[in-house]
Amino acid sequence: MEYLNIDNYMKNLISRCKEAFGERLLYVGLQGSHLRGEATENSDIDVMGAGRAVFEG
Repeated sequence: MEYLNIDNYMKNLISRCKEAFGERLLYVGLQGSHLRGEATENSDIDVMGAGRAVFEG
């Protein structure tokens, strides 16, 4: 089984978030063991996202 390429995963995720949220997207970043360079094939992927709220009315 091929191990996950985290750089490609994040590029794809960020691209999809930009498509979905546009200018409301402020930040998408890797967290946890992948950020620290300690990830193994059993590690989960921790990602934090932040955006602007849209209020109608």
